[in-house]
Amino acid sequence: MSHRYVLYVNKSYIVPNSYCPGSELCLASAHGRDDVLVQDVNSILEQGIELPPWLDATPCVVDTKYSTATRGSAAVRYLSDAENAAVEADAGEVGGSGVAEVEEEINDRDLPKVTEEDVQKMIQARKAQDESIPVGGGAMPPPMSAKSA
Repeated sequence: MSHRYVLYVNKSYIVPNSYCPGSELCLASAHGRDDVLVQDVNSILEQGIELPPWLDATPCVVDTKYSTATRGSAAVRYLSDAENAAVEADAGEVGGSGVAEVEEEINDRDLPKVTEEDVQKMIQARKAQDESIPVGGGAMPPPMSAKSA
């Protein structure tokens, strides 16, 4: 199943064992939704995968249909707007604020674009990660260290 949205979240630097406030709000909005894939930035970094330049803040929502990345409080609103549009569409509501209208409003915003190069880099990194996972009873490879800037 393909996901329309990819939500990148991160832990709080202030409150141990919890997510940052924006990530918490986005996670609540994404809960139970099949169209949102959640990615934890700390887990990505622990696997030695370098983050793309556009992933410089969390929460970050990538709309895979339009190749847009929205960060911070705008990401919270974006995901909430998309959720509301999906709920209205599921309820069969007719007129104003349907999915098409909300998508049009969202896409009219001035948002940074995720480039095809960014997508390909992430795909290659994920493929490399998948290939490094041992299949069968072999020993686990040593953990990869995160690249430092």
